[in-house]
Amino acid sequence: SMSSALAIETLEQRAALAKLTGARREALVVHSACEIAAAPLPDWRIKGILPRHGVVALYGPPGCGKSFLGLDMSFAVASGRDWFGARATACPVLYVAAEAGNSMGPRILAHFSRLPSEDEAAVSFVTTPLDLFIGTDLRPLIEAAKKVGAKVIVVDTLARSTAGADENTPGDMGRIVANLAELAQETDALVVAVHHSGKDVTKGPRGHTALIA
Repeated sequence: SMSSALAIETLEQRAALAKLTGARREALVVHSACEIAAAPLPDWRIKGILPRHGVVALYGPPGCGKSFLGLDMSFAVASGRDWFGARATACPVLYVAAEAGNSMGPRILAHFSRLPSEDEAAVSFVTTPLDLFIGTDLRPLIEAAKKVGAKVIVVDTLARSTAGADENTPGDMGRIVANLAELAQETDALVVAVHHSGKDVTKGPRGHTALIA
């Protein structure tokens, strides 16, 4: 299929780029144990809950309120409001509402009816489904996040943003995680992937364990 051809082409291009990059790599920097021990600890966006950088997953069964929780978390971060008693450090947020779409409007109105003092301008939205599997929309999303200065990017939901992927296979899930990691690295931000849990909620998010590994 065309999508498979694109996937192979992209993987081959990445492999070729890795070889070229590796050939030009400078000598590796080696640190002592004392240097590593003295390095600053990871900082928090929401203390004890969300780090400032990297990729995290917010998951649960359908209809449990993941999007409502993600939306409230986003506005808390944007306004610097404590979230469930945890201190939040304010920053702009980009919320990719790939699944909720137009239904986000009533949710936002409901939120501000409860907390009218919060700064709605600090949360920006993308309401169209994206391709973060093949990666067609990875660069546009990076540029959009940089444009609004977002340091937290919420992808809701991961499945809706990775159409065509078999999330049960290590290859496809590994590629998704790699793209999310690239998004986080290129924007110097935290990426929050909103995802469904599996049939057995106690076993974590749906799909291959590469997501939580």
